[in-house]
Amino acid sequence: MAREPKYLDYHDVLLYRSDVDLLKGKYWLNDQIVAFFFEYLQVEKYASHKELFFCGGALSYLLLHGDAMEMEAVLAPMKLKERELIVFACNDNPDPSVSSGGSHWSLLTFTKHNSTFRHYNSAAGMNEEAARALAKIAQKLLG
Repeated sequence: MAREPKYLDYHDVLLYRSDVDLLKGKYWLNDQIVAFFFEYLQVEKYASHKELFFCGGALSYLLLHGDAMEMEAVLAPMKLKERELIVFACNDNPDPSVSSGGSHWSLLTFTKHNSTFRHYNSAAGMNEEAARALAKIAQKLLG
């Protein structure tokens, strides 16, 4: 079976035609579209705003399911403790063995000046557990 051709290779994100086609209708966004948007925000739209950090779905997922000791090493170059606002892509996939699982994306933000997490969710109640778990882990890492 022939592999679908690449549509866009953008920094750490690879999009195929089927990913981009999701934007042409009333479809759910997939992991790759969310990853692209966060990458775009970080490296282009807000590149000069060093106080902001956009933590995409893969990194947020790694925070939720990865080893705490390894996370500190992974996050160190990102200088998260110096950021004023961190925006996390939050997914409700509870199974680390299924990389593209889950059924809903939401946003979790951390504001440094008042040490506050806020959860923005278009489907009330969904992702609540994942967002709370992510906030708890991020709070430990951020101090």
